Amino acid sequence: FAEGELDEIAIWERALSESEIAKGWNLPLTGDEEGLIGLWKFDDGTADDSAQYDFHGELWGDAAIVPANIPGFGNPVFTDVFAEAGDFSMPRLPKGDNYSLASFVDVNRNFLPDPDEPRAVYAGNPFSLTEDLTGIELDLGGLPPIAIEPVSLTIQLSEDGNITISWPEDSGLSLFQADALPAETWTPVTGADGNQAVLSADQSARFYQLRHSPR
Repeated sequence: FAEGELDEIAIWERALSESEIAKGWNLPLTGDEEGLIGLWKFDDGTADDSAQYDFHGELWGDAAIVPANIPGFGNPVFTDVFAEAGDFSMPRLPKGDNYSLASFVDVNRNFLPDPDEPRAVYAGNPFSLTEDLTGIELDLGGLPPIAIEPVSLTIQLSEDGNITISWPEDSGLSLFQADALPAETWTPVTGADGNQAVLSADQSARFYQLRHSPR
């Protein structure tokens, strides 16, 4: 018995290697993989087995199938991150209609397309995905690679519960905050002084990020 949430349960006839796990940990299985004994995806609202042996399950007690917002596993948004410009692929996308494709240069690494970041949208949006789609080009303006140097943070906790965060003066960065993730907007931390900010105990439950101020 387990108390919690489970999804995409797979049983294999052998132990997967480290490289196999690293290659496919964030990709949904199809059910046709070699060595796969059972696969329960729950996407259709049942506990049916999607692998070849049809080990269908049943829900007992208070077990229920609920919607989940996991990219690639029932969530209609698929995201991938590429270290540099060049050829790209997004494997195992399910067939369907009304797909749209877009890309952006994540300058501040917050995983969100901010207004001041280069963005490109596929001219063929929306499109239907019925087979492998090749030859798509997304032009982000021919920008040169953006080098972002690592930044060291110093965090100190005082006896009164306040937290002092400091970072290098020459980094050109400021501290921003958000109440939850993912955040559509990040706001500057009030009271920050140059490369240092003092946060009260009430502020410690928020999310913080060093980033360049909007141009």
